[in-house]
Amino acid sequence: MIGCAISCLFGAIFSKWGLLAGILGYWAYRWSIATYDTFEKRGIKFVPPVPLLGNFKHMVLQTKSFSDAMNDLYNYFPTEKFCGMFEMRRPIILVRDPEMIRDRK
Repeated sequence: MIGCAISCLFGAIFSKWGLLAGILGYWAYRWSIATYDTFEKRGIKFVPPVPLLGNFKHMVLQTKSFSDAMNDLYNYFPTEKFCGMFEMRRPIILVRDPEMIRDRK
């Protein structure tokens, strides 16, 4: 009888913690990808991001050097004048056309 009560008590506690962990995990995932539709809404081509890390996955995990990772991002759309990328969650425009840069002066 006592064993069943303790088992039921632990089951209720852990199921609530499991539910809470699941809800928090889902919320964290949705928060991490909330800005990833920025360029799609504006019709700008963009490098597909990884949740939470954006396009900086290789730099954060140190699987590539910073210069190699940035070179890969720069060359993702070789014919476009500009494209979008994500620094973690923050959207960034990557300008590839020197004329666009000169026109800003």
